[in-house]
Amino acid sequence: MVRITEEALTAMTEGVRRLDPQADDELHWRADLVGRIDGEPHLRSYHFGPAGSKDEAKRLAVEKFGHEWDQTPRVTTVERYRNWRMWESQPEGRLGMG
Repeated sequence: MVRITEEALTAMTEGVRRLDPQADDELHWRADLVGRIDGEPHLRSYHFGPAGSKDEAKRLAVEKFGHEWDQTPRVTTVERYRNWRMWESQPEGRLGMG
């Protein structure tokens, strides 16, 4: 298990805020949608907002981006954009999270 000190977490978060102002927005989300587009299977990631809860973010993702798909896509991942952005800014990404 990898332990991250409070100082390291603060430094990562501050670095992300400077790179991407949306990363500090509590109402900004990221979602992965899975389904078929033109008959072919696809996985697409979107970031969007505002949404106050995870359930609202799932619904909003399908509302905003569902028209791109042949049928209503399945939402596989929903997380706050700032959390995703923080991990993506690390060289090892999410590896070693435990």
